[in-house]
Amino acid sequence: MKNNTMKEISAKLAESRSVFLFPHVHMDGDALGSASALCGALRKLGKTAWILIEDEIADNLQFLERGYCVDVNCFNGTVQNGDAEKLTEQTAGRTLKDVTGTERADICLCIDCGDTGRFEKRRNIFADGVFRICLDHHATSKPFAEMNYIDPKAAATGEIVYDLLRELETVYSADLIDEKIGEAIFSAIMTDTGNFQYSNTTSKSHKVAAELIELGVDFHAAAVKLYQNINVSRVRLNAKAIERMKIFAGGRAAMTSVTQMLMQSVGAAMNEAEGIAETMRNLRGVEIAVLLKENDDGWIRASLRAKTKADVARIASRFGGGGHVKAAGCTLKMTMQEAEEQMTAAVEEALQEKEMDGTQNS
Repeated sequence: MKNNTMKEISAKLAESRSVFLFPHVHMDGDALGSASALCGALRKLGKTAWILIEDEIADNLQFLERGYCVDVNCFNGTVQNGDAEKLTEQTAGRTLKDVTGTERADICLCIDCGDTGRFEKRRNIFADGVFRICLDHHATSKPFAEMNYIDPKAAATGEIVYDLLRELETVYSADLIDEKIGEAIFSAIMTDTGNFQYSNTTSKSHKVAAELIELGVDFHAAAVKLYQNINVSRVRLNAKAIERMKIFAGGRAAMTSVTQMLMQSVGAAMNEAEGIAETMRNLRGVEIAVLLKENDDGWIRASLRAKTKADVARIASRFGGGGHVKAAGCTLKMTMQEAEEQMTAAVEEALQEKEMDGTQNS
């Protein structure tokens, strides 16, 4: 199945009245920023648009929420797997339709992911949509919706959303990208390119950023919100995780873990573990960094990062995950000890294969 064109996708969105957006679980800046930008633009066009989520939004990403997000755990009666602890006097007994105005959207659009397994508690709502669209930039994603636009060459899904909004501007003869929408797109691109320093950064990344700045986006303010707005608990969690880090594969790999007990000891949330893998990757000589996070369901979420030559997407795919060459992830349905053992073996094997490739090509 080939990609649809931006023209085809924008035409489909134009004829819709309601749209539900589905970013992946453990939202990063690209997932929420892209969804926020598209949601804001669709509302400017007079459409009913909401971002459906199932987990907490990291503190440094709260500014991208803007009243667009609906937590599906906060309803009982219509949403499966509801979390009773999140029910309040305002949400208990209410349905998705009570809040959004519709329980079945004209279009359900997954954003920054290409697999309904990345939003397990929302997959039934997604499947129930009248029509489905996928926007993503992960090389491991495969087209699965009625319309798809998957571009692994895009540094961030934010770049894809930018192009889509430009196409919608043509359709409606309207200016859609204002300062808030532009800030969301800028944040999406900035986070997925690591402040424009990762290898996925392209000339287009800089061109889009430049155009957004010309539109009035305060890039410094966005950077402060994203990177200079962290809790003390996050610093303590990072310190504890680095303290228990192990170096292996002859100094070319680093791994650490964050358990539920560790988080409780410093009063941190799981989303505050973001950035630990990147810290390990920054170490001299380290080519692959792995962060293992114990979810509240007991499963282990692995975040993998590579520096120069390794392909961590291949490692993640062995465990049913995926992502980019330099940044990928997977879920391991096993104990932490088993996860550490299997991931250590997989990383060492990948580094040995890469070393062999280098020897053969020299």
